[in-house]
Amino acid sequence: MTKSLNNMHFRLMMRCIGWIFVLMAFMITFPPKYVSGVNAIEGRINPNEGMVLVSILLVGIIIYCNNKLTNQINSWLFILFGYILSLILTTVNAFTSIESSVFIQGTKYLTDGKINIMLSLIYFIGFGIVFSNVLKILYNYLRIYFNIQDIKISTLKIFIFIIVVWCLQIVWFMPGTISFDAFRQFSEFFKLHVAELNFTYPKTNHHPWFVTLIFGYIFSAGKKIGGTNFGVFSIVFIQVIVTALIYSKVVKYAFSFAGKIVGIVTLVLFSSPIFALYSQTIDKSSLFFAFCAWYSLSYVKIFVSLPQKNKLDILSIINLLCSAFFMMMFRNDGGYVVLVSLLVLLVYTAFRFRKKVVAVSAVFLMIFCSYVSWQKIILPASNVIPGSSGEALTIPMRQVAYLYITHKSYFDKQDVDALNNIMAVKKIKRNYSVNVGDNLKSLYPVDTFLRKNSEIRDVKSGRLLLRSNSTVREHTSMFIKLWLKLGIKHPVQYLSLYIQANSGYLNPFLVSRSKTDSLFTSFNYVNSSKLIQPKWYHQYHYIFSFKYRNTVTNFVAAVLSFPPLLILINTGVPVWVALILVLLVLVKRRYSNLVAIFPLLLLAAVPTLSSVNGYSRYAIMGLAVLPVYVTFILNDFKKKNGEHIIE
Repeated sequence: MTKSLNNMHFRLMMRCIGWIFVLMAFMITFPPKYVSGVNAIEGRINPNEGMVLVSILLVGIIIYCNNKLTNQINSWLFILFGYILSLILTTVNAFTSIESSVFIQGTKYLTDGKINIMLSLIYFIGFGIVFSNVLKILYNYLRIYFNIQDIKISTLKIFIFIIVVWCLQIVWFMPGTISFDAFRQFSEFFKLHVAELNFTYPKTNHHPWFVTLIFGYIFSAGKKIGGTNFGVFSIVFIQVIVTALIYSKVVKYAFSFAGKIVGIVTLVLFSSPIFALYSQTIDKSSLFFAFCAWYSLSYVKIFVSLPQKNKLDILSIINLLCSAFFMMMFRNDGGYVVLVSLLVLLVYTAFRFRKKVVAVSAVFLMIFCSYVSWQKIILPASNVIPGSSGEALTIPMRQVAYLYITHKSYFDKQDVDALNNIMAVKKIKRNYSVNVGDNLKSLYPVDTFLRKNSEIRDVKSGRLLLRSNSTVREHTSMFIKLWLKLGIKHPVQYLSLYIQANSGYLNPFLVSRSKTDSLFTSFNYVNSSKLIQPKWYHQYHYIFSFKYRNTVTNFVAAVLSFPPLLILINTGVPVWVALILVLLVLVKRRYSNLVAIFPLLLLAAVPTLSSVNGYSRYAIMGLAVLPVYVTFILNDFKKKNGEHIIE
């Protein structure tokens, strides 16, 4: 009896200490001006009244929920994932606290001085306790209380609602906005000739040539009918219809299989200015986001159909085939996601459901053959220049450049030569930025994304290539070997740079640089760039004046500042939600569901390999597919006669 009482007192004492850590964690900061020694106590502990109140309320809510939820399932996975999220939060906040174009100075808060290390450790432990408890409460709430109420709503009603809400937001930008990338694509399609440089744009696959052809032909047809503005509007009209229809299907799926709350949140998401304004923007991403959602929905439906006795529905197979094809063709990284995820689905089917492996194999082979035929046969035959390999090296180039700038002693003469062949060492420091890799990427000897007069002159003089050759491929191979060698020797520096370069994709609590940082509400920036002005450029204009458009833009920024929506559309949300869904799968021991959410894991990871940190345009594809995978996982908590509801 005494021993049991002592154990109870010990557990109570440990919990109290834990909650003290939580309260302290909310008061600890990472100041932009580095503080150390005794000054760190005053400099890093900020007892902000608002944060103190939030922390007390949060602790109270966690204690209340833990007491209310009886028969809870406890798992070491809650603690593991809670501290994984806390580790991400701690390192990202530390690394980004002292922003610098070169040096990652925030690491000092984790490694320099006993007081700083102690405060960062308290921060890590405190938020680890918070996240572990929140994850446990979330899982047990879903297990005990989650009850799906079937919401029957037609796709047509959802479609009409989205169209009406979108029109109220986008009519002011008619006939539509052309993005910088799309202007480049039009320049290639119409073979724009820059007279002052005596340069004619060649056909390239930097932006998928498939998309360039679609935009070019639709615009040309519309222009013949009603002029330049109608040509622009023709593309926008098709985009609005196609994307609204796909998002309507996803909303219906959420209502049907995850209930009213998830359905409403999904409807709000797709009706928001993010997706509305992209629908009026001529850019490959506008349709790509929708194709990602379409592919994810088709993929999940095929996955759920595998255990059923009936053959795979032909309509489901066609949906998977078409969605995979368009997702693959509209963005180069979409092809990798499609091929890898379909291969995983095929292997899973071969091991578990051999009777249905033929259908899944057929889809994979058709997509694979289409991809190879387009990339290796059709594009070369059409004299389309492949995209530069430097596009895929933006993170490795920054990692090696960072080591060269900060630790030149790591490089011997052979290493410097290998580096110089890919990036001129004299230009590295001037072009380096941890958050934006475009300038550094432009040092690569092959470039199909020409942005400046100087780059075109370099192409004409031979200093810069449009096509790779055997020498460039050999130099790239040597650079990759150098990158691997340095990474093995200095993994901490590589990881540190990767975290800071992707802080916007790893931390959903960071505030975006701008509420509209990737939304296209104007094309005025093209006025000063004759390099991408097609002959019809001066015939293209908005119907409404700048006054109206500026008012709507400000309104959009205000809407996106609304806290619930601001959190929902944060660029760090896809990665965190993906990790939470993995946790729910593992705790529930539904390991096969990892196959179902595999495309989400890939789509959440892709932006972390991009050239710009925290750019919402790169993260929206993950956001667009979240309702599909959240619905799928939530539905797994609701059973009907021991079977899944999803059909």
